[in-house]
Amino acid sequence: MAQQDTIGEFVATLPRAQFIATEYTKVGKVQGRGPDKRRRGNSRVAWSLICGFSYLALCERSLDVARTIDTSELECKTVDAQTAALAHSEVCASLVKSIAGENTSTTDDAFEPLIVAGEIVQGSRVHVESGLVYLQALRIHERTIDDAEPLLLTKSAPKTIAKARLRKRLPIGRYVSMRLTPEQAPRFSFTERVSA
Repeated sequence: MAQQDTIGEFVATLPRAQFIATEYTKVGKVQGRGPDKRRRGNSRVAWSLICGFSYLALCERSLDVARTIDTSELECKTVDAQTAALAHSEVCASLVKSIAGENTSTTDDAFEPLIVAGEIVQGSRVHVESGLVYLQALRIHERTIDDAEPLLLTKSAPKTIAKARLRKRLPIGRYVSMRLTPEQAPRFSFTERVSA
């Protein structure tokens, strides 16, 4: 726990709305069966990020952008007009609930706020079971350093595809949650302040 406490203290020193750069190994996912079962998608990447932002403001900006996107732009070979319109409506409704503080996640119970010196650290949280610190950030740029085996393709429902196409075009589509280890934190470097 001492190492994790050190990481918590490190995260607490990050200025709000700050550009940072880091190298990070993605968690990936264990896929396959039998001898083919192994972790995939755990590439080593160099990221340029913004941390310390307001999640509420992020949702508000994303909702504003979503309302300017015509649902026909979400259509593709597997997504018809009706499905695109429904996906657009549901994503907007979810953002409205998030802004109102009414949205809940299936992982909410697994995390608690990161508290350092009696203060809640914005943009970070702690996994209850493991004690690991997670930093929330917006990915601005990504460069692959060491490419891992890609994830296996899985079939997705048309509405899921349409929602993914929409979220990619929204500010919230850049949101990432980084699991920090004692070796990870010192790799951060800082550039300049940005407006929240």
